[in-house]
Amino acid sequence: MDSDAPWPPPWPPREPPSRPGQSGERADSVAAGLPGATGVEWDVRDASSVARAVDRAWSRLGGIDMLVNNAGIGMPTVNPRFMTEPQGFREVPSDAFRAVIDTDLTGSFLVAREITPWMPASGGGGIVNISIHHSAL
Repeated sequence: MDSDAPWPPPWPPREPPSRPGQSGERADSVAAGLPGATGVEWDVRDASSVARAVDRAWSRLGGIDMLVNNAGIGMPTVNPRFMTEPQGFREVPSDAFRAVIDTDLTGSFLVAREITPWMPASGGGGIVNISIHHSAL
């Protein structure tokens, strides 16, 4: 273990976008290379952000018939050195645990809750929830 590294690690360990809209620009950039795709910036942890994003996606795409819940943060967020220096759950800061739950669990719920009412107008739809393999925990 690096004796100069702060413990617990600074929270959050990853920097947010350097300026507002950067993640939206990234989403637009990636979508530009995919036929029929559109980029939408949102924060899955924030119900109002999810509602705005779903409305924007519906407007841009003309319907929503598929949701893939794939937003997630995991062990690198809780402990950036988890692969080389495992950390017991008793050492996980509560803020880090809340961030994982807010993104991975609550975020999936908020997005599915917001999108499902729109799906019948598209003739139905499906939801795929992506999880993580237990060996990565």
